[in-house]
Order: sequence, then structure tokens, then C-alpha cells
Amino acid sequence: MWIKPEYPKKRVGKAGEYLIGRRENKESLDESIMILNNWRSAHAFPLNSIQNSLRHRAKKVDKNYLITQRLKRISSIENKLKRFPEMKLNRMQDIGGCRVILSNNSMVYSLKNDILKTQSFEMVREYDYLQSPKESGYRGIHLIFKYCGKCKDFKGLKIEIQIRSKIQHYWATAVEIVGTFTNQQLKAGFGNEEWLVFFKLVSELLDDFEND
Repeated sequence: MWIKPEYPKKRVGKAGEYLIGRRENKESLDESIMILNNWRSAHAFPLNSIQNSLRHRAKKVDKNYLITQRLKRISSIENKLKRFPEMKLNRMQDIGGCRVILSNNSMVYSLKNDILKTQSFEMVREYDYLQSPKESGYRGIHLIFKYCGKCKDFKGLKIEIQIRSKIQHYWATAVEIVGTFTNQQLKAGFGNEEWLVFFKLVSELLDDFEND
């Protein structure tokens, strides 16, 4: 049985502020955690819906595709709210996320174009980090969709789709592993400057190799 959103979006936003100490309000800590858990869990239905569609579409593009899905960890949600003061919990775009790994960049764009044809979700925003990589060297395409299917309870909930080539995925995985073992937020662009420069240069070299 799918969990439905039980709280107004305004209350969800205030609960997020309370959890990270940005606002004092009437909700207790336990109530705010309950609101966060419900809001997070409610993204499971639209996430599963779009993941099923993605599997069908990705298989047509690349029979060797890989796909994963996840609900953002509570600790990651709280850390992101702290890093971005203007962000509200009810507006966070990547609580539910799917990641598709394809063999090359051409397939990445082919899948992106096919995804745009889906009718149960409405695209909100596109981030093309292949054309304009992040400062860290990260490359890939991120698409933000909001659910607009038949189940009205989940209308408007946002899901993020990440599409990468295998080489880009290997790079991103290496960044996460080193960040974990050195206790640095390299993925978010924070940490030892030498590591940050190293991974940026490696990203450029891999991009040259991939597009040679």
C-alpha cells in the first residue's frame, strides 16, 4: 500500500525549517520528523511509476542499460537544507530519484528525447551537465518531473531522473568513494583542494576520451 501525503505543503516546509534549527514553531521535534518521514515516503509511488516507464524506454536505447532508484536519505535531506538556506523541504526536487546508466553520450541524449514524450509526468526543469559541466567536473543530464497521472493524491510531487554514460558514472562513483573514505563532501564541491582539482582534471580527460 502506497503512503500518501498527509500534510499541507506549507506545513511540510515549516517542519523542514524546524528540523535544521532555522525556525521555531509549534511542532515538536517528533512531529516534524513524522512530517518529514511522511513527505519522503509519499514520493515512493511516483518514483516507482516513472522507474517502470524508464526501464521500458532505456531497454529500447541500450540493451545493456543499468537503472537504480532511491528515496533520499533523511540525513542527506537535512544536509541539503542546511547547505542551501533558500530551499524549502516541500520544494526539494530530488527526494525521489532514478539513475540510468547507458553505454555512451549519444544514447544518453536518445533516452532523454524519448523520456520527454511521457504523459504521466510533466517536465519542470532540465540540467544539461554534458554541455555545461559542474565546477567539480560532474557530467550528465538531470531532468526534473512532477507527477500528473491518474492518482490525484500524488499530483505535483517531483522526481529527478539522472542519465549518465558508463564512463561518467565511474567518475562519479570514484568521487563518492574517496569522499567517504576521506570524510569530505567532494561530491558537493567541498573538501581538499588537491582532490577537487584532481577529479576535475580526470573528468576533462575522460570527456576527451569519450568524445574522441
